[in-house]
Amino acid sequence: SLAPVSDFPIEIVSLEIDGKKKIKPDSVCVVPPKARNTYPHYFYMTFQHNVEKVENLKLKARIIGSSRYFEVEVMDYPAFQELLEIKDEERSESPTFLKWENDTTAYFEGSSVELSKVVDFKDGSYLKIMPGQQITFLSGGGIRSSGRIGMYGSEENPVRIAVFGGAFGIRLDEASLFASHVVFSGFSNTCITSYKSQVQLSSCTISDLDEPLMFTSESEVRLVNCAIADVYSIGTFTRSKLFMDGVVAAKGDHCLNLISSAAYSRSSSFSGFSTVADLERISFWKAYKTDFSKNDVISRLSGASSLNTYGSEIRSGKVGVEVDDNTGLPGESFYSFYRTPTDHLQEIEKIKS
Repeated sequence: SLAPVSDFPIEIVSLEIDGKKKIKPDSVCVVPPKARNTYPHYFYMTFQHNVEKVENLKLKARIIGSSRYFEVEVMDYPAFQELLEIKDEERSESPTFLKWENDTTAYFEGSSVELSKVVDFKDGSYLKIMPGQQITFLSGGGIRSSGRIGMYGSEENPVRIAVFGGAFGIRLDEASLFASHVVFSGFSNTCITSYKSQVQLSSCTISDLDEPLMFTSESEVRLVNCAIADVYSIGTFTRSKLFMDGVVAAKGDHCLNLISSAAYSRSSSFSGFSTVADLERISFWKAYKTDFSKNDVISRLSGASSLNTYGSEIRSGKVGVEVDDNTGLPGESFYSFYRTPTDHLQEIEKIKS
C-alpha cells in the first residue's frame, strides 16, 4: 500500500527486488497528490512475481513529466494480524462463570474473574462487564471479540483490569470496546490489541504500566476525560485515528507512537515525558488548547510528519520538536506553534543528523 507525500502526482515505474530483478506494472500507475489537512490515504498495488526470496524492496518512481527518478524503500508494518491469531490449544470452552442473557448478550458472574485461556466472542455478540468487577488476565488468558464489549464502571464502583506477563489481554478484530470508569493499572503486558475496530475510554484511570496500553491498526480510538500517570506508553497507533479530549497525562517514557496515523487533542495536558509523541511515516498531531510542561521533547517527527498546536500552552520543557527526515522516505516533516508561546522551551527545534 502507498500513501502520497508529494504535492504532485507520482508515477510508479517499477519494483526492484534485492537490487537484481525489476518488475514493471502492467499499466501506467499514478499515485495522486497528497490530500491536505486530512489523515493519510492509501492506494494498494499488487505485483506478480516468481522470486522465491523477496527482500530489499525498492520502488522506482518519478513526478509526472519529470526526467528524474527516485527510489523509495518498501518497509513492513507491524504484523497485527499475527497478534490476533490464537492457537487452538490456547482457546477455552465457555467458562462456567460466563453467563448468557440471550443468544447474543453475555456477562461474567462474580466480582472477581480470572482468565487463563482465551474466550472467543463472535460477530454480533455483546459482552458486558459490570460495576465493581475485576477482570484479571493471567498468562495465556484473554478475550477475543468480533462483536461488542462494554465495561460499565462507576465512580463508586469502577471496573478494574489487570494484565500479567504472557496474557493475551483483549483482542478486537473488527469489533468495538466502550469502557467507562475503568482502572487499567499495574500491567506487565499490553492490554488491548485492535484491528479495524473502535475503542472509547471515558473517565478511565491508566497508571503504572510497564508495557503500552494498546496496539492498534486501522482503528479509531477516543480517550475522553482520562487520567494517565507513570506509563511506559499509551500505545502505538498504525494507520489509525486518535482523539483525546480532557486527557491529563503525567510521567512516562513515550506517551504516543503514531505510524501513518492522525491524532487530535483538545483541552488536554502532557507533562513529565521523555517524548510526548513520536510521529512517523506521514503522521500528524493537531493539538488544540493543550498544555505541555517538563517534557524532554514534545514531538519527534520523521517521514513527512507534522505537529500543529493552536492556542496551546508550553509552560516548560527542553525541546519542542526533534526532526529526523533521514528515513529514506521523500517529503519533509514540519511543525507550527500557532498562538502557542515557546519562550519557556530551552530549544524550539533540534535537527537529527
